[in-house]
This record gives sequence, structure tokens and C-alpha cells, in this order.
Amino acid sequence: MRCYISRTVVLKHMSFPLRLVWFYLLIAPHVLLIPIAVVMFWKGLHKDFPVFFTYILFEILEFSVLFPMYALKMPGATVMSVDRLARGGDVTFHFGIIQAMFESPFANIMPMRRAMGRIFSVLTLIFIVLAMTFIAPQYYRIPGYGLLKGYVGIEALNTAQCGLLVCVFVWHRFLGFRMSPCVFGIALGIGLVASSEPLMVALKDSVSAQNSKFVDFTQMAIFQGAVLLWIYYVRARETVNTNIDAAYLLEARDWASGVERITRP
Repeated sequence: MRCYISRTVVLKHMSFPLRLVWFYLLIAPHVLLIPIAVVMFWKGLHKDFPVFFTYILFEILEFSVLFPMYALKMPGATVMSVDRLARGGDVTFHFGIIQAMFESPFANIMPMRRAMGRIFSVLTLIFIVLAMTFIAPQYYRIPGYGLLKGYVGIEALNTAQCGLLVCVFVWHRFLGFRMSPCVFGIALGIGLVASSEPLMVALKDSVSAQNSKFVDFTQMAIFQGAVLLWIYYVRARETVNTNIDAAYLLEARDWASGVERITRP
């Protein structure tokens, strides 16, 4: 559930129309996740994208737990603890989704998938180190850092995922494979979600407290945009690329075996 940290402060200074917009942007995207799950199950896409399907269910469950806790005015420390766990779960699912997209061109070639898994692990480590170097100083400058330090790692991982998503697009381009509509839509949505949080932290640090509510509105609107993208592309008709000949697959297996020998510890 987005923008938990500042919502108790922001709502006190909002007019009634702004509160309506705020609640709409908070509730509507999570409600729209339900038809996404239904359509995926109906079309059998939950078998092709099991990690993403589970992530959608997790987001629905996350909102079902956190929103009642907020509505019942439970202690802020308790809600923040649950919020950190939920965001940690989101980040974990994001990595699983990105890895599945990275391996998708050779989903049925096990040597290639193992090789891609090793390459993905190396890339993940590199991007996490770079992201921590960038994100940690941003949080250190925020007043009351002690309450927020649990989010530093989460935001760094979100930033690392943006770099990994770029690698997914570059990887498909390098192979000459056309992404299916569903893979493309999932990648765009995850990119929006992963990139928005660290950017919003940096933006909120540069604006006054009075204007910080507009940063929250922007972040929630971005999440709704990601959900709308998923709805559109999940409903889009899939096309199958049949232009891969046997010689290419044989070369791919040989290449995968070579990469696996290099990356094997």
C-alpha cells in the first residue's frame, strides 16, 4: 500500500475534495487488481506467468491487511512494521518476475535457463551495490532517519530492479526476439512501480512539507497507471513467434553450455 509513511500527516491538511481523490488513488488500483487476476486465470496466463499472478494476489492481500489497520487507527509503529514486511514481499516478487522475463526467450531450454539464471544473479549483485551507493545518502539527509532506515534496503532494491529491467529489454533486442504483449506490459508496469518509489523519496526531500502531498498523489497515480497497463496487456491477444529454426536453437544450446561453464563456481 503506497505512501503509508506520510498519510497520517497529509490527510490533516487536505480539503474534502482532495481527500476523496486521495482515497480513490489508494483504493481503486488495488480493486482493479482483482479483474487482472480473474482474466489471467480465465485465459490460463497464470500458468505462463505464475510469479506475476502470485504477486497480484499478494498485492490484494497486502491491501486487505494494511487498509483496515489504517482505518482502525492502529499504532503507527505496528502498521509501519507490517508495511515494511509487505514492501519486502513486493520487492522479492519483482525480482522473481524480472528473472522470469529475462529467461523467457529460452523458457523451454533448460541449459540456457540455468546460464541465464547465473548471469541474472551477477547482474543483480552489481546493480544492488550501485543502488545502495546512491540511495543510502538520500535517506541519511531525511529528518527522523531512525524511523525510516528500514526502508533504505527496500528502495535500493527497487532501484536495482530498474537497471535489471533495462537489461531485459536489451537482452530481447540483442536476441532479436519480439516480446509478447503480456511480457511487455508486465515489464512496463513493474518498471513504473520500481522506479517511482526512490524517485519520490528524492523529490519529497526537495519540496516543502506543505507540497509533499502532491508527491504522494503522484506516486499513487503512477501505481494506478501500472495497474491500467497490466489490465490492457493482459487482455491483449498473444502472438507466437515461429521464426526460430532448429539451427538457431542448436547454436543457442551450445552457447548456453559455454556460458554455464564460464559462470559455474
